[in-house]
Amino acid sequence: MDALGPPAAVQFRNVGQFYFPQTRVECHLSLGPDHRWSSRDWIGIFKVGWTSTKEYYTYTWVNVPENYSAGSTVDCCALFHGQILKTKYFLCIVHLL
Repeated sequence: MDALGPPAAVQFRNVGQFYFPQTRVECHLSLGPDHRWSSRDWIGIFKVGWTSTKEYYTYTWVNVPENYSAGSTVDCCALFHGQILKTKYFLCIVHLL
């Protein structure tokens, strides 16, 4: 399993510090030219201190944007619906080969 790829391959943008319960969480990210796209890429919300990709709280698939071409930078948005997060969590993209 390849969890992130090169450090600059994925960059989360405009990540909120707080979210209201039962509201949609928008996850904006940029995928750099070094990111190797896979139809199995997903973004998970993980509790701080996680040690395995199986420890996600929830996840959503990252769909290939219409304007994507290999080797280019592309901006994406993924949505999490109505999640209740009662402790500190963070976002991570998981890239499986």
